[in-house]
Amino acid sequence: MDKLSRIFFSPWLNKDEINAVEAHQLKNFTYIRYQKKDNPQKELFGRYNRVTKEVMWFDEAPIIGFKCSWILTIGVPVELALREIFYTAELIHLVFQTIICRKKISDLPSNLSKTLSNMARAVFYLTGILFAALGGILFDPLRARKRIGLLAVKLNHGVTLSEHRKIEKDAKQGKAAVKTKMVLYLAPCMQPWVAKFNNSSWTTLKMSDNFDEVSVNKKVKQCPCSRWCIFPLLPGCVN
Repeated sequence: MDKLSRIFFSPWLNKDEINAVEAHQLKNFTYIRYQKKDNPQKELFGRYNRVTKEVMWFDEAPIIGFKCSWILTIGVPVELALREIFYTAELIHLVFQTIICRKKISDLPSNLSKTLSNMARAVFYLTGILFAALGGILFDPLRARKRIGLLAVKLNHGVTLSEHRKIEKDAKQGKAAVKTKMVLYLAPCMQPWVAKFNNSSWTTLKMSDNFDEVSVNKKVKQCPCSRWCIFPLLPGCVN
């Protein structure tokens, strides 16, 4: 299955990214409660991958598979429509600005090329996300989450979710100008909360395979779907 996946996703993911995807196995995950060293008042909770050093949202595999079904049926079509509408409007605006001489006509070919390239990129990467979500329903939700996360960052020109949130926060506070590139995350739960967990920036408060020992909110119990599985449809692929 891994060999087939490597071949199939090779247009979208490089070797290192595919290795990271394959490390998203159930046996590599545990629960973690942690703090950021510069904000010790706030406790955080998630699922920690011992191999990739990532902290993910604590969704169980069946829940991730269910989310993949929403991404496949609603998320991808909606995001594609939003992006293509945005880039079409940008294209019309660009031509209009050139006609009224607010932009140099000599710059028109390169500007058109950039916008058309963005339209093509949206189709290319959202097609990859569509296949990744389908794989999350049929085979392995954990790896699908990682694939979708990687492809979403590429689709957003390398701007991660945390960077995007910082840009938005700075823009609201007047510290930075809003970027003109379109950055959109319709499935933020597929992104790592922490991309590279290290002791210099974070403090581990508790790590355990037992959900109840680690959970920040003791009123929140482990989802019962962790004990029965709707997803994946082919049992045994989540290892």
